[in-house]
Amino acid sequence: MMQLFESTVSAMAYSLVREECRVHSKGRESELNRVVAFTLGQRGRMPDWMGLAFIILTLGFCAQSLLFHAALFNRLDHAQRWEQILAWRNSRLGLRRNFIRFYESLVVLGWYSLRDAED
Repeated sequence: MMQLFESTVSAMAYSLVREECRVHSKGRESELNRVVAFTLGQRGRMPDWMGLAFIILTLGFCAQSLLFHAALFNRLDHAQRWEQILAWRNSRLGLRRNFIRFYESLVVLGWYSLRDAED
């Protein structure tokens, strides 16, 4: 379960950095993996009840792609992942919008703060 959660967060982070920060992953894997570790670390700092809720919601997000693409989110190509992220970002349900906003904020913050720390 945790491996699927971490793979889903990683796939989401790679897609968010690509679209929001205009960075392609080729040759940048180590930087992107640090963003993934940062994002997972922030979830790890949550109170247990909240962290568990995010794990469950993230796994639900991952599983939804089975309905539309017959594959888990972390197995989709970037275009399909981005389509699902946008669907949740623009959902009528505030929970879905806030879920994407949470990960988007962490990933973008992680990307720019880790990049600035290198300079």
